[in-house]
Amino acid sequence: MLDARLAGFKAGLKLNADQEKSWTPFETAVRDAAKARAERFREMRKQQDADEQPSPIDRMRMRSDRLAKGSVDLKALADAATPLYVSLDDGQKRDFGLLFREFLHHGRHHDRD
Repeated sequence: MLDARLAGFKAGLKLNADQEKSWTPFETAVRDAAKARAERFREMRKQQDADEQPSPIDRMRMRSDRLAKGSVDLKALADAATPLYVSLDDGQKRDFGLLFREFLHHGRHHDRD
């Protein structure tokens, strides 16, 4: 599904040849963030399936760790997206915002399936 969503995102931006150069680092960062998010989700499910329930303090620490890792991933994604975004014209920037918002929303929806 990620391949299709990325292809749709890229097609929606209608990148020119120079902009295409900045797409690959952005796509790699998106893929890396998706893998990391999936791994965090698997870890969380594994902990939930364990017979022993963590204490409220342990839950807070685990949540804090997940948020910290997510923050690092989001920063890496923003850093990778910057060269692509600054190369876009005003119409593409508007489309980027709309497409990215939909991309994130659609991805979260499929994470729950």
